[in-house]
Amino acid sequence: MAFTKGRRVVGAATALVGAGAAALVMAAPASAAVTSLQITTPSGYGSVADRYGVGCEYDVEVTINNARPRSDVSYIAQGPDGKASNVGTKKASGTTATFEFKPTVPGEYTLQARQIDNVNDQNQETWVEKKVQVGRAIATPDTGSVELPFSDSCIILAP
Repeated sequence: MAFTKGRRVVGAATALVGAGAAALVMAAPASAAVTSLQITTPSGYGSVADRYGVGCEYDVEVTINNARPRSDVSYIAQGPDGKASNVGTKKASGTTATFEFKPTVPGEYTLQARQIDNVNDQNQETWVEKKVQVGRAIATPDTGSVELPFSDSCIILAP
């Protein structure tokens, strides 16, 4: 009988330790990560909707779920030739960081962002990706105080 009681005590203690460890793991703070990556500047219209233009500038907004004070947000645009461009790192302002996307050749680009763990290199977040199509375009100049149709915008010529 004593042997059975001892087993029960050991089993109960093991269960309590396991439950306590599980509670600690569940209570750990959520890691900071990118929740969305979007181009906030309008793309083409009509037959070239959802396409962007070579030589035009677009704002990319990266949203994170937890802005750690010392953590930066990293951004890369990778072109159809496999080369990375528009590489940048910034501190988030609240839960967002804004980057510039200026494609140089037509094709499919992969925009990537993540929040960097500045404390532990082994604990880096995974990249969030967005694929965008870029076609030939004409960037129209900013006309200053005179508002003309399509001024300071991009006219997409072909997909």
